[in-house]
Amino acid sequence: MGYTFAVLSLGCKVNQYEIQALCEELAKRGLTQVPFDQPADSYIVNTCTVTGMSDRKSRQMLRRTKKLNPKSVLTVMGCYSQLSPDAVAAMEETNIVWGTRHREKLPDVIMDALGSNTPVKIRSDMTFERKIDPINISYMSERCRSYIKIEDGCNRYCTYCAIPYARGPVCSRNPQEIVDEAKRLAKDGCREVVLIGINLGVYGRDLEGKPTISHVIKEIAEIPEIARIRIGSMEPDMVNEEFLECLATTPKMCSHFHMALQSGCDNQLRDMHRRYTCQEFDEYCQNLRNVRPDAAICTDIMVGFPGETDADFESTMGFVEKIDFAQMHVFKYSRRPGTKADKMPNQVDEELKNSRSEALISLENKLSLKFNETLVGKTMEVLVERKCGQDENLWEGHTDNYVTVRFCGGENLSNTLVNVNVTRAETDCVYGTIEIATV
Repeated sequence: MGYTFAVLSLGCKVNQYEIQALCEELAKRGLTQVPFDQPADSYIVNTCTVTGMSDRKSRQMLRRTKKLNPKSVLTVMGCYSQLSPDAVAAMEETNIVWGTRHREKLPDVIMDALGSNTPVKIRSDMTFERKIDPINISYMSERCRSYIKIEDGCNRYCTYCAIPYARGPVCSRNPQEIVDEAKRLAKDGCREVVLIGINLGVYGRDLEGKPTISHVIKEIAEIPEIARIRIGSMEPDMVNEEFLECLATTPKMCSHFHMALQSGCDNQLRDMHRRYTCQEFDEYCQNLRNVRPDAAICTDIMVGFPGETDADFESTMGFVEKIDFAQMHVFKYSRRPGTKADKMPNQVDEELKNSRSEALISLENKLSLKFNETLVGKTMEVLVERKCGQDENLWEGHTDNYVTVRFCGGENLSNTLVNVNVTRAETDCVYGTIEIATV
């Protein structure tokens, strides 16, 4: 009888891509994937360490997972195990402790552990090499939309962030490998690709010839089956002349940009070691909207960074409203050992963090509804993804500026592009009526 395995990926889209690549490799070796809440011979948990809560969630899941099958081989990989390998290895539940590099070697290690008659405890080498892991995918479970990882690592060292320590230095993927992967995904039926990485704006700087993300985008746009190209989370300074020219001349690029602001106060941005001012961020947004007036600009906002005063927070609230974001991800500052911010004075009280977070989330709901209301009366092209809820006739998909659209349609519309006239807006989605299928 063959072995079974189950996976759980916590955290970002890069983690989701990496776990998909591992799943494909294990399947090639004859293993059968089962749901994560069922007994399996091997469990793999891809961990996150972006906040203290992420660390706690990772540990909780490891303890809970082993109870599903105490005799299973439990593999821990990802950012938390990279930063805290000793803590993870000390847990009696864990068998294999892996980091964020050399993932191409992990499937064989798991297979060897499954074939062992005695309990194993394996810990990988946690050092970094300045090259990207040779992993790739040929399909995604969503099918209509697929991630493509083009870059790993970060050299910026923002004072609050542990990710450079968990992911290592910037390393980029060869452009031809990226294009080849996009072609494989297109052959599998994928209509939209999402380019992801830890810091997309520095893609290619470590490669010969220094190709840019704009170069990669234009190459992928030549693939006929790919209808949309979306950019994952990006740093503001990625909005340079070359990128804007690419945006203006590549219709397949989506008008959806997730740029992390973190704070709307220059003093806080300086202390965070962010490399822009509020005025510069505003100009980046204006430049995007000059090229794509329908752009949905989304962001991350941190509350409670050390030294954040009431005046600083009010500045952030005002600046957020000025930019008029389509969506915001609001999160509370979390102390990360080894970062500069962990040693800063004037740490903010948790209760104050909570109240500021609630205020920003309330504003986020207002701004999201406002943006969605701008679509009412417009006909939007929607990539249909799935049926929505119990209603067999209700479908759900996304516009190119990543607004969720729900509409009624009787036939099988999954993975098609349709035109929908938007009739009603809510905070998290819009509703409309289908017109004609475009593809």
